[in-house]
Amino acid sequence: MPKNIVQMNNRYIQDEHQRQKYQNEERKKQNRFMGWVLILIILLFILPTYNLAQSYQTLQKRKQQYSFSKDGEYIYTIPNLLPK
Repeated sequence: MPKNIVQMNNRYIQDEHQRQKYQNEERKKQNRFMGWVLILIILLFILPTYNLAQSYQTLQKRKQQYSFSKDGEYIYTIPNLLPK
C-alpha cells in the first residue's frame, strides 16, 4: 500500500467539510437543548414524588396515633383533643 496518499483539496471538498462542521455544531446545540429539557423533566418528576413520599410518611405517623383498640371497638377522634 502506498504511503503517499494525498487528499484532494478543491472547492467541493472544502464545501463538504464546511457542511459537516455546520451539521456537527447544530447537532451539539440540539443535544445541549435536549439535555436541558431532560433535566427539567427530571426535576418536574422528582419534586412531586418527594412531596408524595413526605405526605405518605405523615399519613403513616397519623395512623399510628390513637389506633390502639380491641376487636370490635371504634375509635372516634375529636379534633380539639388531638396533639398539634
